[in-house]
Amino acid sequence: MIRKEFRDIFQSTLVRLSFLAIIPLLALLKVSPWKIYHFFLGSMFRILNGYAEHIYVNSFTFLLAVTILWTANHYGTHAFRGEHRDRAFEYLLSFPFSKSRILVYKFVPRVSLLLLLTSLYEGLAFHYVVPMRHVQGPLFFFIDPVFFPVWVLFFLVAGFFLGLFEQKNWIAVVTFLTFFSTILISLGLCKAILRTVDPGIVYKSHFTGLSFLIGVMLVLVVLGTAFFPVYRKFDMKSPGLHARRFALRVLPPLVLLTFTSIYLLITG
Repeated sequence: MIRKEFRDIFQSTLVRLSFLAIIPLLALLKVSPWKIYHFFLGSMFRILNGYAEHIYVNSFTFLLAVTILWTANHYGTHAFRGEHRDRAFEYLLSFPFSKSRILVYKFVPRVSLLLLLTSLYEGLAFHYVVPMRHVQGPLFFFIDPVFFPVWVLFFLVAGFFLGLFEQKNWIAVVTFLTFFSTILISLGLCKAILRTVDPGIVYKSHFTGLSFLIGVMLVLVVLGTAFFPVYRKFDMKSPGLHARRFALRVLPPLVLLTFTSIYLLITG
């Protein structure tokens, strides 16, 4: 089973990595990536306007980060896509091993490939992204190599927890609230932390990154504490029932954290 998982996700990963060929193609045609960025995105991603002498490497590094995050989310949300599509959960649960082993077989190949991709990104980013920290942009905390592995973990694990139950009505609400709450919680913590300290401009980025790190971990803890009790009782008698149980466990703490974060943002 684990060999099949490795083979399937390796093939899908190669397809996604093919997008990286865009940058060498632009270099071959001598087309400036900045012109494309500015045409489609304006100044939104101004952090990319770093060192002009590394224009193609910077572009490749940024595109690699986007590809890895996209791949991590796909790995998580589509981990059980085949079982949903083929109605094969009964077959999967009939294997002579525990449910926890099923999770390991699903999780290990995805983590292994993401670890390789993230290591490649980290090597490039510490050389080409870190020197551009003084150029603040909306995506800075997603592509900063210090916090990037956390975002990869978040997209993978959150998608993995939600992917078991497919995108039904209950899970669709939880999915939206998960990502919405993560941003709000992180921003609320950021404002609370920066209000209590008065660091210089150099250190503010570290405090902001720390708040996003805490926000991500809080949401993952909420998802995990709801997922595992439901997964232990997961069977094919009523998949919708398990989805509702999972949603009803997740929604109260997520809503509470969200409103607390809104309060911190308003009162700050």
